[in-house]
Amino acid sequence: MATELNGNSTQSEVQTIAVLNADGGTFKLQYQGVTTGAIAAGASAATVETALRGLSTIGPSGNTNVAVTRNAVTGGLNTS
Repeated sequence: MATELNGNSTQSEVQTIAVLNADGGTFKLQYQGVTTGAIAAGASAATVETALRGLSTIGPSGNTNVAVTRNAVTGGLNTS
C-alpha cells in the first residue's frame, strides 16, 4: 500500500493497494488497529469498500470517509 496523496482538512488522503499476480487467495486491510476479514484477491472495489466500512474505526455506509475505486489499467485499488 502506498499513500498517493496526503490528506488534510480540505482533501481526502488517497492510498493505492496493489494485489499483483494473484491467481487466488485473500488479503486483509487494517486501519487504526482494526482488521477486515479476509478479502478475495480479485474482489471488486465495492466489496473492498464494504469491508472497510465494516471497521469500527471507519464506520457505516453513510460515512463519507472511505471510497474505493479500481484502476482500469493496473487493476490496483485506490482508497480515499
